[in-house]
Amino acid sequence: MRFRPECEIWPLMTDDELKALARDIDERGQLYPISLYQGDILDGRNRYLAITRFGKTKPRYENVNPESPIAFTISHNEKRRQMNDGQRSYCAALAMPFFETEAKKRQAKGQAKGRETRKTGSAPIGAQQLKHRAADDAAKAFNTSSRTVQRSNLIKKKGSAKLKDAVHRGALSPAKAEQIIKTYPEKSKQDRQVALIAESKMVTRAKGLTGEFEWYTPRKYLDLAIAVMGAIDLDPASSVAAQKHVKAKNFFTLENDGLKQVWHGRVFLNPPYAMPFVRDFTAKIVASSKAGTMSEGILLVNNATDTEWFSLASIGCSALCLTRGRISFLEASEDELIEKPSPTHGQAFFYFGPNVERFAKVFSAVGNIWTLLRPTSKTANGELSI
Repeated sequence: MRFRPECEIWPLMTDDELKALARDIDERGQLYPISLYQGDILDGRNRYLAITRFGKTKPRYENVNPESPIAFTISHNEKRRQMNDGQRSYCAALAMPFFETEAKKRQAKGQAKGRETRKTGSAPIGAQQLKHRAADDAAKAFNTSSRTVQRSNLIKKKGSAKLKDAVHRGALSPAKAEQIIKTYPEKSKQDRQVALIAESKMVTRAKGLTGEFEWYTPRKYLDLAIAVMGAIDLDPASSVAAQKHVKAKNFFTLENDGLKQVWHGRVFLNPPYAMPFVRDFTAKIVASSKAGTMSEGILLVNNATDTEWFSLASIGCSALCLTRGRISFLEASEDELIEKPSPTHGQAFFYFGPNVERFAKVFSAVGNIWTLLRPTSKTANGELSI
């Protein structure tokens, strides 16, 4: 099927995320229909791709006829997706032409009825005013500023394909992308700069793993993980400095990239919390659990329950612990670990493995334990029963 251009303003899930979503839909059923407008997909592109590429379920659709297709897709996506400020501003820039088109249609309708000149006495809105209004509408819809939307609009128009993709995925900030464009107008040179940034580890993840912004898990939580699993065989998002504290049998760093490795044994994962890395590492632990290469795993992240990656983890895990209070993480200072200020979010531990009762017993000391109710069958009218 074809995708409406409105739904293509959103970044796609990775293959690992699509596979995990497909498995969940096969197990639980398709909870939300794919929305069709004028015969094409307006909302539910990831659901459609997951099912048709990796799943066994027959897709379920609904026909919609919204007054504003762009407002419809934003209302179904902007709040439930975990995007950084740069991604929101870039999506807003991609949405601008739709807001401008709708503004022109409203203006034409008003002129036809004589509203612009006879009733209000005002002149029709000029093209430049329409663009400014569209930018303001897009910025408001994505909870960002008109200035950042204008910056992202420059990237959309003058950036190379690789540079635009990096911004869209959240791997490159709009400010850095704008600087590259101004310094290197040629798109081939922009591509080279994007590659150099990735190679030299200048993106957010590099800061998250080198120790500059590294938050260490307090010892008592590591001991709880060991009490559940018996040991930590692998810390897949770590650093040499962190291993003086974690003491896992094996670990992956920025240099050998845990996202590209196979995860074996008992895994403890405290990933970089910036997007897209928290999403990618979450998808990786879910996929590793499903594949069976990882015998057990515990994931520690913020309790951002409204995000896609949190939903992905909750669907794939065996049990979940929502902490009572916030974890005071540690930072290295002159070879000593000291407490950082309390974070702005509470935390969650996801358990992947067969020993749910043991996880519940151990981690109930620090939080409330939850397990996911999984649908076991479908009723005659197609509803899911628990």
